[in-house]
Amino acid sequence: PMAAIRLAKETVAPNIWWLCGDSGAINPTFDRLPETAAHSRNMIGAEGKNAMMDVLEMGLRADWGFGFQGGLQMDKFGNTNMIGIGHYENLKVRGPGAVGTPWSISIERVYLFFWHHNCNIFVEKIDFITGPGFLEGGDSRWKIAKPQAKGPAIVYTPICTLDFDEVSKRVRLRSINPGYTLDDVIMNTGFKLVLSLPPKIAVLHLYIDTLPDLKYNA
Repeated sequence: PMAAIRLAKETVAPNIWWLCGDSGAINPTFDRLPETAAHSRNMIGAEGKNAMMDVLEMGLRADWGFGFQGGLQMDKFGNTNMIGIGHYENLKVRGPGAVGTPWSISIERVYLFFWHHNCNIFVEKIDFITGPGFLEGGDSRWKIAKPQAKGPAIVYTPICTLDFDEVSKRVRLRSINPGYTLDDVIMNTGFKLVLSLPPKIAVLHLYIDTLPDLKYNA
């Protein structure tokens, strides 16, 4: 997401303002991708900074139009979990906690992304809900969400992109990334996907000369 926003500012959306997650950095211009949104490198070239609590409150007030978030798990309705995996008293994996993910019930649009795509992440039922998606499907989301909060729009993974069926709100296969097949997606997803139309193969456009110095800070 950070690279995508930087690219958007350099190309199609030069006037966009963006807030770099937990760091609170406003419009940073770092030359290497930070490992996390909370990294101190996010302050390089930033036009300003907000305190962590201000960032959380801005999200819950829906002071921005869209945001990106991930998770340890995601279910078939786009609900995400950042608490941990397993019973809370004896977690197998402990995550960072809810942090700002509850703002998915406030802001207009949420885009989800995951570094991996397998059946441990995309599961039938998640252990905790920190980022509410479409809850139990249908219109159940709007029992707790603000009316303007439309829910997750697209899910990005290394092998495909997903969206949501307009009625059931279940996860739907949108496109398959080059080098992968429909079988790859199905076998690595722990719930049944909506396959209303033959998924298209995504076309990746690389803007090689746009951000030549932007590298991942490994």
